[in-house]
Amino acid sequence: MIRFYEVYKLHIWVLFSIFITPYIIFYNHNFEQLIFIDTLQALSLLTSLFLFTLCAIYLSGKFFPNLINFFFISSIVGVGIALNFEFFYTNLIVEKVSPMIWILNPKLVLVLAYPLGILLAMAFFRFEILKIFLFFFFISGWLLPGVQIVTKALNNNLTELRFEESDLKIDSNNNIFSSKENVYFILLDGYASEETFERLSFNNDILYDYLDEESFIRLGENGSYNVTYLALASIFNLTYPVVEGDPKFTNRLGFFPNMLSNEIAPTLIQQLKHIGYDFVFSGNSWSGCDPKHVTCLKYITNGFLNRESSVLLSKTIFGRYLYLIADRDHDAMSILIKNFNSIAKDKNSKFYFLHHFSPHPPYLSEDCQTLQSRSLIAWEPPKDYIKTVECVNEKAMKLISTISNHDPSGIIVVQSDHGPVTRMNWLDLSYQHEDVSMKNRIGIINYVKAPEECHKWLKSSIGPINTIRFVLSCLQRKEPKYVEEKTYITVYKGEEFGIVKEYVSN
Repeated sequence: MIRFYEVYKLHIWVLFSIFITPYIIFYNHNFEQLIFIDTLQALSLLTSLFLFTLCAIYLSGKFFPNLINFFFISSIVGVGIALNFEFFYTNLIVEKVSPMIWILNPKLVLVLAYPLGILLAMAFFRFEILKIFLFFFFISGWLLPGVQIVTKALNNNLTELRFEESDLKIDSNNNIFSSKENVYFILLDGYASEETFERLSFNNDILYDYLDEESFIRLGENGSYNVTYLALASIFNLTYPVVEGDPKFTNRLGFFPNMLSNEIAPTLIQQLKHIGYDFVFSGNSWSGCDPKHVTCLKYITNGFLNRESSVLLSKTIFGRYLYLIADRDHDAMSILIKNFNSIAKDKNSKFYFLHHFSPHPPYLSEDCQTLQSRSLIAWEPPKDYIKTVECVNEKAMKLISTISNHDPSGIIVVQSDHGPVTRMNWLDLSYQHEDVSMKNRIGIINYVKAPEECHKWLKSSIGPINTIRFVLSCLQRKEPKYVEEKTYITVYKGEEFGIVKEYVSN
């Protein structure tokens, strides 16, 4: 085996690089969206496939020693095509080659491309200088993004921020409240506002009409921030965690979801604990769930692959078969619906916070269960976003119906953290101006169903922070203390990262 490595180490490293590069690039691209431990399944799968392929080549070489070079090159070409199947087949053959040679079937072109690739690679490997170039080309494919990941990790230390102290003081002498309704806070990540859907020419009345029938009240359509980690931090902090003029922050560790792991619980959880409420969190693979300050609803899985593996492998030749082994109940609302019969027996004094990842990418297929998007953060194409919205609507109405039947006195909030990233190809020509994309991004859905005695404190224009303040006050049957409605915007990366600015519409 040692001699095998010495003779074919270049081939082995090229093959290893082809297997590992997709994972490294995927992790680097989605660094701020991932929990590392959840990516280990994808890494293990790719590593196992590499070892299996290497063993198959080694054993084949024992029987056909004169063909071992051919086996290596065939594997290198085959694995390269398989792991980049979306690029080779869809982007290159279907979209570029087949229209020019219309008489050829795209699948036939792919079959012909494989032996042609082997012949070219064998010719390539005959020249030492080209072999060395190939070696460094593939090694750099994972080393460069690997270095970028290390750099990001080194700069990922907790930044000291000036959080505005909440003005909602805890009254230690007031521990008796007349109400113990459960609260269901349904947070739909990336769900657009009604105004945004109008710009997209999508009729979303099926959900709005249902919420009206269920006695929901429509609130303000402006989010507090244009990014998830700050928008949710503002809910858990009961105020704006960072405002224009504050010192620049260098990472996101002080915000959601990392704030749930801090030694001191966020203000929202403290307030709820004081009035005798348990905080139950149902999240997703991005937000995770640290049980330090909350009760975690466990994931229910119907399959083997987690979300990270599904998204990574969706670009490969395995992408079309993921529905056979993928986890179909991967998100927060599914978890609560499946657990509802067991938790319904204990109805009182529970605050359920559901961070449902859809309709944020990765999008869902026609069956509303299988992940079919290619990235955790890419918002294209718009038709897939709309389809995922329809899936979310169906599941949200099912959950609300379940709550209404089993816990009719429950307070329910349906809200999003921000809207989608819409580009020019999303919109009609009448909306083709720069500011509309940001309006779509900060526009949210925001509805609440609450006891009638609390309606007198509601205002149609209130946003996420004042919505959660209203809920807390309603539970205690006292008038809420609202903050001034504002919206702040920032960026995910670049020189402006860590700076927020107040958004003022043009």
